[in-house]
This record gives sequence, structure tokens and C-alpha cells, in this order.
Amino acid sequence: MKNKALILGIPLFVSLFFGSCTLGRLGFGVVLWSEDDSVVTNGTLVPILDESRIQKAYKIEIPSSGKLTLIPTGRVMFFENEAEARQFHSDFTPWAFTWAFVGRAGLPMRALPNSTSTGMYKFHNNQQLKVISRTPTKEKVGNLEGFWYKVLTDDGFQGWVFDYYLTITEATDSGQVENVAQKVADPYLDDLLSKNWRPESFQEMITSGQIRLEDFNDDYGLKILPDENSVVVTTSKHKTVFNYSEIVKIDQSSYLFQDTSLRIRFGGSSRITATYTYKNTQWTQTFVELETDVTELITQEIIRRGEAYQKLLDQGPLLSSPSFGDLLFLSNQTFEWSGYQRLVPTLLSEGFSGKGRVTFSLFLSPELGQRYTGALNLHFKKDTQEISIPFLYHFTGNGVQFVPADERSIEGGIVKAESSQPLSIFFTLSKP
Repeated sequence: MKNKALILGIPLFVSLFFGSCTLGRLGFGVVLWSEDDSVVTNGTLVPILDESRIQKAYKIEIPSSGKLTLIPTGRVMFFENEAEARQFHSDFTPWAFTWAFVGRAGLPMRALPNSTSTGMYKFHNNQQLKVISRTPTKEKVGNLEGFWYKVLTDDGFQGWVFDYYLTITEATDSGQVENVAQKVADPYLDDLLSKNWRPESFQEMITSGQIRLEDFNDDYGLKILPDENSVVVTTSKHKTVFNYSEIVKIDQSSYLFQDTSLRIRFGGSSRITATYTYKNTQWTQTFVELETDVTELITQEIIRRGEAYQKLLDQGPLLSSPSFGDLLFLSNQTFEWSGYQRLVPTLLSEGFSGKGRVTFSLFLSPELGQRYTGALNLHFKKDTQEISIPFLYHFTGNGVQFVPADERSIEGGIVKAESSQPLSIFFTLSKP
């Protein structure tokens, strides 16, 4: 009987006929996962004669025929001591043809049978595993109860996984194994649990090249933690955690997270809509698959803002106007403006000082981008208060023009119009 359907990729056994064996032994092994039962079956106790580090395989002797063959090191449990090998053989025999299929992508393999142990490997949905053993009794993990199974992956990783998201089956026939695999397959759920979900606004900002750091944070997104039975939703407005007991499929592309208000619906393979209740208010958030390095984009935007300010320093840093006095930009991204009183009361209320900080969190609409170099905010101080005035600016041959932006036109950090106030300030540039 051949279990060739159990193995994907390149063949894992290379049959070699070396004649009778007169070589010494490295030790003994128990076959955990055989490609071809006509050569050697799961659970067979075999002498290990040699090891090929290049092929990452053991040379073993087939007990029934005396022939030699190679078997990948990850598919055999090795022992130097024969008595230990025989004990493991006895313990493993009941599990020799027991298989597991993973029902949740992202489920971790752990070094030890507990949820706080180090994660070693993340499974994909419907991944086939070879069962090696199981804890003797069920254990509690959160509000769930089940066994921990020691398993082997087809690429040779061993570790422990909690059984709540496993389908366990006994199968000595490849057709039986294929049938189980088809039953547990759920492509949408696989995508939901394995992909990196970010707010839809992230994609919009990336596409436009206008990253608003206030709304673009590496923590923002929808993260499902299968081994903890929890979902974390973090946006610029709030963060909430849903502890579910089970993921229930409502229809072909919708899922309910049992014992929570969270429901998720797919709108294509790379877009989901999450509906939930937070503080007695119903929220609907859209998330998209995004593999882009968010941290790198944040770094690039911080650099862009720093370069914009550095250009002001390099061109000035002293800006002078006969009517509006001197505006001095300092190296710590603050300003001092003497003569700013002309802004009162049109743009600035009484009592604010001419000192504050400078930020570059604004972007220009395509139309304004044809007429202005950029936009900035001047934050004026008054004791513990602060008021922000957005300005559009444009460098000319020997100076820079400042025009107040219409605050009502700013949407998502994008300035779409100048202020209706007929004010345009021209500064000459000089060194103090």
C-alpha cells in the first residue's frame, strides 16, 4: 500500500540497494512518517547505519528484507540506545497511523504542551500533520478543554499543538486521508486567519503617497490569535479585544465569533468588513490585506517631514516681512514670530504668544500642489493651551509666500482650498 498522496513536493525516500550490511551502526530509529509503506511502514524499528548531512538523511536497514534505503532525518526518531528505541517504538505504535489536519491558519506549534511555551512554527489551514503522541489527560486553555498533541510536519518540525483546531483521524489508506483533507478545507477561513489585515485607509494613504502618521500606526489592524481564541481590533479611535469560544461559518463568506458581537464578511479574497459593538455603539470597519512594511513607511514619512523643515532652515531660517515682522525657525522645530499680532483676531485669538512648534502633517490636493510647495501647521501657545493655524507656502526666487489654508476644506489631512480671508504674506529669506 502506498501513501504517496500524503506527501507533497520532492520524494522523501531514495531507495538504494547496497547488498548485505557489514557496516557499524550509529544507533536505532523509529520511522514516524513513511512515504511508501511498501518500502517501510510507519512505526518500524530500524537500525541506523550512517547519516548523510548533504542529503539530510539516515541510511537505514529494512528489517524485513535487509535492504538499505535513505530516509530524511526529520522523519525518523533517532536513539543511540536500543532499549530507549524499543520503548519509544512501543509507545508510538498506537499512533503510527494517526493523522491530524489543522483547521485554523496561523495556529502555532509550541515547544511544550502549554499556551505560554515558545511558538516554533505557524500552520496553514488544512495542513496535514503526523501525530506522535498526546498528553494523558485533557487540559484547560482559556475556556477550552482538550488534549495537547505532539506532531510532526512534512518538513520535519516537531512540537505540540492544542487539539481544539485539529481534526484527528486514523487512516492507513491514502484515499481516506484525502477525504478528510477535503472536508476540513475552508479557503475563506484560511485567508481570514493567515493574512495581515490593516484598515482600508492604510491602502488609500499608500496609494496616494500621503501618510498621515496620526492615523497610520503599526498597531492598527485586525489580528486574530487562534491559540488564544481572541481577536484584537485596533484603530485610531479605539482598541477592543473579543474573546470567542468558536468561529461559526454563517454562509459562504461570513463568520460569527461565538460569544462576542463580532461578525466578519469577505468582500473578495483581500477585503473584509468587521461589524461589532463597542461601548454600546455598533461599529463597521473595513480592513484589507496588506503585506507592506508599515514601520518602514512610517520611517519614510518622518524623514519627509524632517526634510521639509530642513528646507525652511536652509532657505532661511529668518523670514522677514515689512507688515508681519520676523518669523524665525529654530533647529528644534519651533518658531518665534515677532509681529504676529497682525494675525489677531482674524486667525489668532487674543492672548497667544508668538512662539510655538511647527508640524508637517498636512498634504496638498492635486490642484493646490500645482501652486504651492507644501503645507504646515504653526501651533501658537497660550499657557497650557495651543491653537493651530494651517498655512500653505510657496518658495519664490528670493522669498516665500504664506497663505492661510481653509480649515474646513481639510479632509483626512489633505488641504483642498485656501482660506476665504484675503491674506497673503510674503517673506524675504535671510540668515539671522
